[in-house]
Amino acid sequence: MITPKMSSVGDLVAQCAFGIHARATCPARGCIQSSNWRFPPRNRIIAGLSAAVVVVEAARTGGALITAVKAAEYGIPVFAMPGDVDRASSEGCNLLIRDGAFPVLDPEDLVEELGLVHELATAGR
Repeated sequence: MITPKMSSVGDLVAQCAFGIHARATCPARGCIQSSNWRFPPRNRIIAGLSAAVVVVEAARTGGALITAVKAAEYGIPVFAMPGDVDRASSEGCNLLIRDGAFPVLDPEDLVEELGLVHELATAGR
């Protein structure tokens, strides 16, 4: 439901029709389970709304890579921080870089590549 506050302070973007929830109750266990099939469509929306996508850590599969691949398909710049080649949690970033993502070693890499205005914290140096 869209509340008056929501309509006055921003936009609402949804993949599913109102009334369809991203989480479903599991009465047998009395818990709430994620509906994992909803994450890829959500990641597609996130990629489409982004000026750039930065992946800091990612395994070979997962949401971060889905978002990065969709962003690349849309022509949105993709950045990844390289990691140790023997760590599973770095494999996704290393593969993104291999496949054409911009490597990020420090914030200045993003500033330079995206043409951002960067003010030094120590102005007057």
